[in-house]
Amino acid sequence: GRKLKLNVERYACGKIKGETEVQIRSTVIAYRSRMVGTANAARNEAGYALGRMLLRGEVTERQYDAGNRYAQVVGDYQRCVGFPSPHPRSLDLGAARGLALGGSPDHETIQRVVNRYMASITALADAGQVSAAVVREVCVHDHETEMVEDLWRGLDALADFFKIPNEGVDERRGSA
Repeated sequence: GRKLKLNVERYACGKIKGETEVQIRSTVIAYRSRMVGTANAARNEAGYALGRMLLRGEVTERQYDAGNRYAQVVGDYQRCVGFPSPHPRSLDLGAARGLALGGSPDHETIQRVVNRYMASITALADAGQVSAAVVREVCVHDHETEMVEDLWRGLDALADFFKIPNEGVDERRGSA
């Protein structure tokens, strides 16, 4: 994260009084520039681990799409079965077990989401236990990894499961 600014007036929550959105954005862009370069720093993909890996050319577009779809499937599953959000800013104080105030989804929706989640977990398990763990860390928990080959293996398995077409040329390896 960014270094603490000294000798500035702050709110009780720690936020700097009078700091503008432009100042905050410039700090974020400077941090992202170090990770993905100045040209890509303002792109949305620079805001999370899998997106940064795409911008650096560490994963292909197909793998990136598969990782995003997997993250969506996991998120849908967690919301359907009532897992509380891992992000405190999204807590709904009126919700029971993490569900929205609008009530819980119907049985058919829950069954469809659970089946999709279980099928994706099975597809990912075929890539191996290590690959499954690395994909979960990067795509769901948004952590960087150095175990790129395991990540590729897991994302390729998910891309096949989601029936994402091949690009023809593997951008990462430069072959077909």
